[in-house]
Amino acid sequence: MLDVLTRKAKTFISHIQKGDIMSYIHQRFIWGFICKYFHLVSGFISIRKNKIVCCSFGGVFNADNPRFIAQKLHELDPNLDIVWLVKNEICKDCVHEYIRIVPYRSVRALYELASAKVWIDNARKFFFPPKKRGQYYLQTWHGGLGVKQVEADVADKLSTGYVKAAMRDAEAVDLMISGSKFLTDIYKRAFWNTGYILEYGLPRNDILINLTPEDKINMRKKLQLRDDTMYILYAPTFRNNHEDMSPYITDFSRLQDTFQKLTGKKVHFWVRYHPNVARIMELKDDDTVTNMSLYPDIQDLCIVSDYMISDYSSCVFDFALLKKPVFLYMCDYEAYNEERGFYLDMNNLPFDAAYSMDELCLNIENFDKGGYLRRLKEFFAEMGLNETGRSTEITARYILDKFLS
Repeated sequence: MLDVLTRKAKTFISHIQKGDIMSYIHQRFIWGFICKYFHLVSGFISIRKNKIVCCSFGGVFNADNPRFIAQKLHELDPNLDIVWLVKNEICKDCVHEYIRIVPYRSVRALYELASAKVWIDNARKFFFPPKKRGQYYLQTWHGGLGVKQVEADVADKLSTGYVKAAMRDAEAVDLMISGSKFLTDIYKRAFWNTGYILEYGLPRNDILINLTPEDKINMRKKLQLRDDTMYILYAPTFRNNHEDMSPYITDFSRLQDTFQKLTGKKVHFWVRYHPNVARIMELKDDDTVTNMSLYPDIQDLCIVSDYMISDYSSCVFDFALLKKPVFLYMCDYEAYNEERGFYLDMNNLPFDAAYSMDELCLNIENFDKGGYLRRLKEFFAEMGLNETGRSTEITARYILDKFLS
């Protein structure tokens, strides 16, 4: 309880320091009041049979699993009205020919949800009207195959408010998707309610499974990459203490030297912070480092990155589908294990694990590709991996046949 109050106090102080106290009051009180009483009118709003409302990471536009499902739904039925809930501060490039943009956490967003036939989200919904009979909710989740304990498995370490909101969200879920037996088992045990589970893979990973040389060339052109440069994706997960930067890599000079000696190429780092902290982490771009945290989809970056460095994030398993090297940097292992807990032994993963910068550089220098690929194959078999490359179409057709017919 004390930890929760401390976090709330820090959030309040942070808003005061930034001079946006009115924003805090609006979010915590005015918006809460609106959401609480919107149910009094939502029952009078008719459901539109062709409307689908999407959201990802609490307001990121056109990202993660919902992005690919929405694309396929439009391809299969161009008459669908697809709405995306987006936060204003990250909506600079939110222009799409078949998607309507609506501000996240607004009265308009509540109306769109109340009148939609289908909701699609990849994270818990904290502000939404009561789901009515005839409406359906696909919760795609965002973690995938991962090591961090989640939801009910770590309920004693989560705030009471989050647990209550997550359980309310779970009650509305009709369908979830999975890419492995391991993940399906976690859903069944720890997600309070899952609805029906489609275990054919995650839509965001179809592009990785089916990747062609032409796809990679096109993505390199899109991101304007240089042929003489090696691109390293650094994608750590978040910590509860947003002010402590010590667990993160902030000085890339040693890594730059290590990779340059290994590859003989110029080296450029893409830093991709977790969506929970992406808008508050400060990082100055320079000739060797670019902050890509607000780039909509990490899958694009995975396609053209040569290496990944991460810690406890599930994105390492997506990246590993490409059979490219992953290195773990876990300088706060003990503290994070105490904070969150793990499903798997981090030392038994197929990736080389380091607890200091010295170890990380040594692992990069001594990387054994053959041993790595062998460990990957064995690990994916043990996890019951089932990434078919057809998840997007299977999921979209299920929505059309079961929810929209």
